Amino acid sequence: MLPAKREKFCQEFKKTGNQTEAYRKAYKCKNMKPETIHSRAYELMQKSEIKARIQELQDKIDKKNILSAQELQEELTRYILDEKEEECIVVEANSDKSSTAKRMSKKVQPKDKLKAIELLCKLAGYNIEKEGVTAPITINFTRNYD
Repeated sequence: MLPAKREKFCQEFKKTGNQTEAYRKAYKCKNMKPETIHSRAYELMQKSEIKARIQELQDKIDKKNILSAQELQEELTRYILDEKEEECIVVEANSDKSSTAKRMSKKVQPKDKLKAIELLCKLAGYNIEKEGVTAPITINFTRNYD
């Protein structure tokens, strides 16, 4: 268990990803030079218990918020197969010169389906945009001499 200020430092670092900012929020820095704050934050980040706590917090985030590759593929596939709809707001004019906003569902646009296909192909390893990859192409020309 870390002391309260060190725990706050770790929590703030998790939120901001910036060790200097985390130090400012966890410790009293009113009369400190920016260089001193940066230096102390760096020193704190070198401590093994701080590194371990930050890693622990990061692991919790990863497990909680990250989709698995299969979940991501399933979600992209739903877009491609028209199993997903997008919600949009439509504004309609009324006869009394007022307007009414309604929520409606609409099918996924073709450009969004293409993007889902592209992402799914990349996930599956079918990225054909790799630099330096070439494929032989045969082009047949027919000339008509009259």
